[in-house]
Amino acid sequence: MSAHDTDPVSDQRRILESIEMPEPAQSVIACPSCGFEGQMTVWTALSDALTPGAVERLIEGTLFDYTCPTCGEQVFSAYPCLYNDREHKAMVRLTYADQIAEAADAIDGVDDGEFRRLGDALGYRIRLTHQPDTLREKAVIFRDGLDDRVMEYLKASLVAAYAEDGSLSGDEVAYYWGLDDRDDMIVAFFDEGRSTDQAHISREAYDEAEEALEAGGYLEEEPYVVDADWAADILDELTVF
Repeated sequence: MSAHDTDPVSDQRRILESIEMPEPAQSVIACPSCGFEGQMTVWTALSDALTPGAVERLIEGTLFDYTCPTCGEQVFSAYPCLYNDREHKAMVRLTYADQIAEAADAIDGVDDGEFRRLGDALGYRIRLTHQPDTLREKAVIFRDGLDDRVMEYLKASLVAAYAEDGSLSGDEVAYYWGLDDRDDMIVAFFDEGRSTDQAHISREAYDEAEEALEAGGYLEEEPYVVDADWAADILDELTVF
């Protein structure tokens, strides 16, 4: 290969990884308590490689928090943004609920679909969500080298099993919370924003679920939206535990 020859996949990788993260902007936010108009730092794009501080705040759950400098009021103010995990080849876009379909169409339409083809060639996962908590969760899932489709299936299985035996009401929301000191996966359950319980999933159980989903053909596609509804449809057809 001469100096002028290029490898297509390498070229695509360089293109994708050279996308510059825009500088954070300052947005005016009015305190709901005292009315003071302050400045909030807004990150429209985050990257594990380029903006590690902002990513750390995302994972800690404080990225969208604002404290009024006048009265100390704590304000939660989420906004659309893009998270790019270059190490694990995943992108998650937080947008408004009524703009999910539009966002999917926009991704498919970039350069007549070249962006999606480029992502597929590199093994990139692209997800969309309208929930800040889900953005955080997926950042943690991908950081830990896991497949969010497998994790959604496992969470749905746990909620269903615990609801059946009376341990949970069935109305709880489950989130992947990270790894414990034995590298088991922690799933936290919340009811109306209040933590109610935790479960630990072994690597063996995760691998078993992944194998079952793969055998059933459920991992052949990379849907933009992978959530509890996506998992519920599969749970009706496939039971591992």
